[in-house]
Amino acid sequence: MKQLTNKGKICEVVGVDLLLIDGKKYYLSERNVVAKYCPPVQQAVLIEID
Repeated sequence: MKQLTNKGKICEVVGVDLLLIDGKKYYLSERNVVAKYCPPVQQAVLIEID
């Protein structure tokens, strides 16, 4: 969320996995990506809700 506000976006947390970005609703999906030769990385995916 910090990256989005640094880019001038208006962000608000509506629920545990629901964000409001510039007036549009987004579902936040999180997952851990594990690779063989590097540490695990957490990935966040935003899916726009109509």
